[in-house]
Amino acid sequence: MGIIGSTVTFMAGSAFGVYLCQNYNVPTFNQLKEAAILKAKYLEDTYAKSKSNKVVVAAQPEPVILDDQKQQ
Repeated sequence: MGIIGSTVTFMAGSAFGVYLCQNYNVPTFNQLKEAAILKAKYLEDTYAKSKSNKVVVAAQPEPVILDDQKQQ
């Protein structure tokens, strides 16, 4: 593909991009950047390790013995 083919491809892509931006609600780079930063902060706050050294142990429920499985 020579320079003419590359130029035609570039111009077609540019025209398609302009069409999309004019006719559809395409987010700008700043909107995408802000959304990514908010998502990263949320994930960091949600899944960050706690700063305390306490170990939390979940209580194990006691097994339920049904009537037909009672030990004698």
